[in-house]
Amino acid sequence: MSDEYAEPASFHRAPSDARIRTETDNARLTLAISQRPLRKRQRVVAKVREANQRRERGAHAPVTREDYRRDVAPALEALKLTDAVRATGLSKASCSRIRRGLSVPHPRHWENLAVLGTNRSLMLGKV
Repeated sequence: MSDEYAEPASFHRAPSDARIRTETDNARLTLAISQRPLRKRQRVVAKVREANQRRERGAHAPVTREDYRRDVAPALEALKLTDAVRATGLSKASCSRIRRGLSVPHPRHWENLAVLGTNRSLMLGKV
C-alpha cells in the first residue's frame, strides 16, 4: 500500500479531556431552550399570574353583560375602527363585526370599549 491513502497520525489520537462529555452533559446540551428548567419555571409563573388576573377580572367586572348591551354596544356605532383596534388589540375585521353588532367581544375588552364609546359620544355631544 502506498502512503497517500494512509490516515493522518492525528486521526488515532485520544480525545482531550476538554472534548470528552458525559451522557448527562450531552442531554443537557440537547435540551431545547423552551424545555430548560428556568424557562419551565418562567412559563409556570406566567400562567399562574394570568389565571389570577382572569379570576380577579371575573370577580369584580366593572362592565357586566347587561351594561355592555345597554350602554357600550350603542355607543360603538360612532367609534372609529382604528380606535377600537388600538384599544383592544383585535383585528380590524373583528372590530368591524363588534361595531355592527354581529359579534360580542370577550369580556376583557368591554371596559376599554366602554371608555372609548363614552369618550366618543361625549365628543360628538350624543350623551
